Amino acid sequence: MPDDQPLPDALREVVREIDRRLGKETNQAEAARLMTAAYILTGLRVPKEDLASIYKGIGLMKESTAFDEAVEEGELKRSHRLLLRLGRKRFGNPDGTTEAALTAISDLDRLERLADAILTASSWEELLATP
Repeated sequence: MPDDQPLPDALREVVREIDRRLGKETNQAEAARLMTAAYILTGLRVPKEDLASIYKGIGLMKESTAFDEAVEEGELKRSHRLLLRLGRKRFGNPDGTTEAALTAISDLDRLERLADAILTASSWEELLATP
């Protein structure tokens, strides 16, 4: 990597080269698996706000089930965090059972319905009753 380049820019070039070579030298499934591994390993070394820009435009990432799972896990965590934050402002602190019930929800569509319902629900119980 060139020393005069910021790390995200240099890594972006490296990732583009990996993508190019994987496209030529291996099959689609293996390429997606290797690129996902590169993504995970890169995430251990760079801030997460740089990670998305480094891998932007890499088609293999869109085809990776491991990448999809990582993205979905991130969406779930953000949704739980947001609902807890808004719910605390609206209903007060949830008890442990309520917080556990909310964070156990793994259906993103339901979490979106809960986000809509938080505007009209009058309690944690009423919110969690949203199907």
